[in-house]
Amino acid sequence: MRSMGRESNAENVCPIVETTGVCHILHTLYKQGEMLTSKLQRKLPISPETFYKARNLLEENGLIEVAPTASGKIKPYRLTDKGRKVAEQIDLLSNLSDTKI
Repeated sequence: MRSMGRESNAENVCPIVETTGVCHILHTLYKQGEMLTSKLQRKLPISPETFYKARNLLEENGLIEVAPTASGKIKPYRLTDKGRKVAEQIDLLSNLSDTKI
């Protein structure tokens, strides 16, 4: 039996993950670490508009954040602890889809 807390977390995360581009961003940051917006966007098979919508949604929901830098001029993004947990699940699911049955 699931606890109510787990169900409400799933209800909050599922609509976010269903947004186009979200899984791409999370999985790429999970596999490659923090990355500048321009580099991250170039790696993904989505339009710039879709990318920025997904990135903003992830940031607003605490799944990614701007990593502090010494200069403060460049702004790489990285996963938060919450984002890493979601990305780990996405990675597990992507590995399942690669498995031959």
